[in-house]
Amino acid sequence: MKVVGLKRVAALLLGLAMATRAQAVVPLQISFSASPTQLLSNFTQTRVGPGTSDFTNVSTIGTVSITRFDLTTGILVGAQATVNTSYALTAGVTGVAPGNGSGRTIDATVNQTASISIGGATIAGSSISLAPKCDGGDCNNSPNNNSRSGTGTISGTATLTDLASVAGTGPGTTLFTARSSGTNRIVNGANITSGSVVSNYSLGSTTPASNQYSITYNYLKFSAPSLSPAQVQTSQTIDFGTVFAGSGPVSQNFTVANLGDINTAGTSLIGTGRATNNTNFSTTLTSLTNLAAGASQNFQLAFNPTTVGTNSETFTFSMQDYAPGGVGLKTTPLVITANARVINHANPSFDPLVSDLTTFLNFGNLQLGSGPVTLDFILYNIGDNNSAGLQLISFTNLTSNFTTNFTQLANLPGGQSRIFSMTFDPGTLGLFQDIFTFNLADFAPQVPGGQNYTLTVTTRALVFDGTEPVPEPGTWLTMLTGFGLIGVISRRRAAVRSRAALQRL
Repeated sequence: MKVVGLKRVAALLLGLAMATRAQAVVPLQISFSASPTQLLSNFTQTRVGPGTSDFTNVSTIGTVSITRFDLTTGILVGAQATVNTSYALTAGVTGVAPGNGSGRTIDATVNQTASISIGGATIAGSSISLAPKCDGGDCNNSPNNNSRSGTGTISGTATLTDLASVAGTGPGTTLFTARSSGTNRIVNGANITSGSVVSNYSLGSTTPASNQYSITYNYLKFSAPSLSPAQVQTSQTIDFGTVFAGSGPVSQNFTVANLGDINTAGTSLIGTGRATNNTNFSTTLTSLTNLAAGASQNFQLAFNPTTVGTNSETFTFSMQDYAPGGVGLKTTPLVITANARVINHANPSFDPLVSDLTTFLNFGNLQLGSGPVTLDFILYNIGDNNSAGLQLISFTNLTSNFTTNFTQLANLPGGQSRIFSMTFDPGTLGLFQDIFTFNLADFAPQVPGGQNYTLTVTTRALVFDGTEPVPEPGTWLTMLTGFGLIGVISRRRAAVRSRAALQRL
């Protein structure tokens, strides 16, 4: 229970530490302004013949250019537009009327509102209502003789909803669009041939400094994904080294960090690519949403050694800025290359074709004093170039009658062999035998999970005096029973016969 409690406390402290690092993101701001000259526009609407006509109109007064947000600067996450300018409307009527008689009137009602739009937002001015009219011969004159006028202001701040329309890569401009919209009614008397209302707009003062347009852009720095919490690192190689086949999965840690500051966007994983689809490699980085600036997170790359030989895989993690609704998100690839070599255990043998861990050396019948006799034996590593080598750890034997040069072996690679020898000096009469036990192991430095092997070499020699008859084979074989060699010799002969049979096939 105490251990569990400590683990809970540790987890709580870790959570508090991570929460301390997490900070609210504070966007940066940059503002641009414009003071254009006065904008002018006009339009005319006409009714033919007596009666009443209603018109709905939208007229573009003009546009104002202002600097757009440069997407090489960062990620646009918000913008506010501010306008403060005057607006004036003059409206008059004119038409075609007979020289005398009744029903020679033209009445108009003009209701107009000016507005300025940009980035999906609109700032509207005050509404202006005018009622110009004419009577009789005046209707044939210029509308200036019977015009009405009114003024208003357009002032306010609006939040832009279409950020993409005010942003672009590199320097450039975007436009405020000024419009006048409303409804006009024309009422022609009974004797009016046609009646028109003429509207003239002026947006802004003749003094440009009085015409104020501005945009404040809110933006974040691009995220700074890295495979190191200390420096920018977008690629990394993870080498699992050499491992034995079937030794079980191994893993190594790697880190994903966001090196930004409080003005930097988070970073998220939006996709993972693999170069070879080597399923022996796997990763725990399968999802990551909004790794805050200044934070880091550890993941694992695992390797399961099932395929002998060289294994490799390249993971490309596509990291994108986390700034919901932002414009100009950037994707940064983090690339991890994984390498591993899988080898089999060594396969020691005294036979080049099958595994055989014992051999028998028979020096035969030797005449006393005939001089040292040497017999060779071959040690094979019947693995291949994807197998561990062999090394001699130690050896023992029972007597000092026989000597061997197999006293050292640092590395016998797979697929190779080495010739060793046993030597016997017939200086004493009698039957001599020995068992050499060689303790070998895989040669794979710094590779855990190596195996040990025990190989035995059994030796025999009979020394006789030239003046006496040589013992019969049955006699000296009986003498070997106390030493336990008959079974060894029999097994060895059986193995030789089996290999001979296989070779004949």
